[in-house]
Amino acid sequence: MPFAKPSRSIPEVSGTSYPPPHDEPVKHRAWRALGDAFGLTQFGVNLVRLEPGVWSSQRHWHAKEDEFVYVLSGHPTLVTDAGEERLSPGDCAGFPAGVKDGHHLKNDTGEMVEFLVVGSRIPEDHGEYSDIDMVFLPGRGGYTRKDGRPFGLSGRFTARKRDRAPEPMRGAKPGWAEHQNKRSGFRVCAALRPE
Repeated sequence: MPFAKPSRSIPEVSGTSYPPPHDEPVKHRAWRALGDAFGLTQFGVNLVRLEPGVWSSQRHWHAKEDEFVYVLSGHPTLVTDAGEERLSPGDCAGFPAGVKDGHHLKNDTGEMVEFLVVGSRIPEDHGEYSDIDMVFLPGRGGYTRKDGRPFGLSGRFTARKRDRAPEPMRGAKPGWAEHQNKRSGFRVCAALRPE
């Protein structure tokens, strides 16, 4: 494995795994997983690109992971509980684990923005989104509402509380997965979709 390579040689990916409608402002963010290209496992390094009108994420905080941002080009707006602050190339920001002050960057200019994000990788990490009813689960285990209810409870999804009998869930059939949210006690049966 080489120890150096041009960042542009690392594939760029885009999108988000947020459930609708929370995915809308983030759908078109793009990034290159620079740390993954070298097999780094203790921290992640991503080169993120935001076209005009795109956000880096929903405003969030991490319980266990530190996060650091360094602006390379453009003038993104950093949004925290303190308000909005315009950043410039060379500016940086740090977000210690456990500080419940949600943050994100948004590109509300007419130019492209690029920045580096560096963060620890702790499987037990979890956190919340400050402005919307959503949390992220440990182990990159997906998203629920803050009270633990899963997203998308419709004909394809069912949920029930832990105090009910542990019989198999109605609707659970081949090609479906059953999951119990440890925080809320809801059990969810969801159609499996390829990653």
